[in-house]
Formats: sequence, C-alpha cells, structure tokens
Amino acid sequence: MKRYDGSIESLEDKSRRPHYHPNQHTEEEIKLIKDYKRNNKETGLVVLWIKLRKAGYTRTIQGLYHVMQRMGIYKKALSKKKEEEPE
Repeated sequence: MKRYDGSIESLEDKSRRPHYHPNQHTEEEIKLIKDYKRNNKETGLVVLWIKLRKAGYTRTIQGLYHVMQRMGIYKKALSKKKEEEPE
C-alpha cells in the first residue's frame, strides 16, 4: 500500500535483490587484487594470497579464489577425469 501512487505501474513486482552484503569484498580489496595480479601474472594463487596478506588483505584463500573466478581473472581448472569413450 505504501508504494501505490495511483498508477498501475507502482503495483508491479519489484526486485528483491539485496543491495549490499556485509561480507562482500570492498572496492579497495578488489583493486588490490587486480593490481597485484597485473604485476604478478605468472604467480600462483597461494603465493598471490600470501603477498596480498602482507599488504593488508584479511580474507581466506577460498574467498580470494571465489572472487577471482567471479571477476574472470582465475579460470577453473578442468577436471582430470577421462570421459568414457562410446563403444
């Protein structure tokens, strides 16, 4: 009732997506990750995480892995399982 302003459009369903999550990475943390990855292209995930920790990054390595995948910086490793060949 609060959002009804006399028009039919005001009664349409609105998004329920949260605008903020308290545990999400901050813009400073994301910038730090991008800068370190740009300067250390061949560095692995663990070494990069250790360098970031020394620079003030406080998240876990799993959090770093997840945010890097989401940003497209770190590609998921392909499964080493062999596919069964059709007979």
